[in-house]
Amino acid sequence: MELLQNAIAYERSGDKQEAIRIYHKLIALNQNAVEARVGIMRLRGEWRRFSGVEEEHKNFFIDAQGQRQILEIERWLLR
Repeated sequence: MELLQNAIAYERSGDKQEAIRIYHKLIALNQNAVEARVGIMRLRGEWRRFSGVEEEHKNFFIDAQGQRQILEIERWLLR
């Protein structure tokens, strides 16, 4: 969890490259991989490509909290 917290801190401070580096490390270590993938997509602005998505679903993606919501997002992304 410490690496994830570090990535979030870098993201919030504006250091996108360091946050992405840590997110990739989390994926490689298979720790918090879903959260890391979502973080990378958020930082790269990839959710913008889903411009046709209803606003409610977009906000759910951006504000996801908890394992259940993150798993729902992962299932949606893997379709």
